[in-house]
Amino acid sequence: MIQKYTEHDRQKIAAREYTEYTKGDPIDIGTDKNPNVIGTVREVVTNKTELKAYVVESPDKKEVLVLYQGSVAPPGEGSKADWLDNDLPMAKNILTGEKKATPQLKSAATALNHVLDKYPKAKVTVYAHSLGSMDAQYALANVKDINRIA
Repeated sequence: MIQKYTEHDRQKIAAREYTEYTKGDPIDIGTDKNPNVIGTVREVVTNKTELKAYVVESPDKKEVLVLYQGSVAPPGEGSKADWLDNDLPMAKNILTGEKKATPQLKSAATALNHVLDKYPKAKVTVYAHSLGSMDAQYALANVKDINRIA
């Protein structure tokens, strides 16, 4: 069964994209008194484009969440690539009407299609913020099987 989340739950899930996780870590959106583990990190996606995403599988294995991290604030590690190689070029493209994707956007699409291939029976839900939302939108526009997106 696909988990039903409130809008507040969804906001908490999206905020987890800024937490440092490693493969095998649980994702908990509850409190100390009332834990709510929604899944386990199965993959940490990072590459030379500074894309950062987490692939989280639900306990029943019927849902996979992809959490795309947004821009890192300067002077944080990866901020140069986020801002100079992605945010500013995309702003320029929007202002000039140029239809050109940055390498990170293309990488985000590859990552989402990889998730669809690796988890063929799962519904996939995408969460993102800031630059991560541009990554997610591009990925969704280039997804192999839109019917698998929850």
